[in-house]
Amino acid sequence: MRQSSASARAARVPHAVVALLVLGAIALEPWTAFRQGPGIAGTKAERLTRLFSYFTIQSNILLGVTSALLAVRPDRDGRVFRVARLDGLLCIVVTGIVYHAVLTGVADLTPAGELSNLLLHTAVPIGALLAWLLTGPRPRIDRVTALWAVAYPMV
Repeated sequence: MRQSSASARAARVPHAVVALLVLGAIALEPWTAFRQGPGIAGTKAERLTRLFSYFTIQSNILLGVTSALLAVRPDRDGRVFRVARLDGLLCIVVTGIVYHAVLTGVADLTPAGELSNLLLHTAVPIGALLAWLLTGPRPRIDRVTALWAVAYPMV
């Protein structure tokens, strides 16, 4: 079912905002790593490897990619896309909840780290949930999609 032209345009905006928030937050992390050096990691390569192994970063990347795809084409569909989109949403909500329930204030961060932290753990999760509530795609979720989508966070 194709969306009307006006509703498709309106759906693009929240997804584009989320994708841009993710891009900004993710870009800050390697930039900081290259500016500050390896830190406790030993090498810059190890620092970047550690960075991209974090659930927070992986969640943001998955959500950012699916949000960007929806910003380009809000009626995007297909089983794999449905699973990836729901997975990104579930993971980013878990990221926000766990961070605010357990991890807030644990690390001593630079100003760039504080900004990145705010984007990765607060702005993106809230923005993603709002975009999903406002524009979906919600009716595309069925039992099989939901089961596949919880596989990654459970692992």
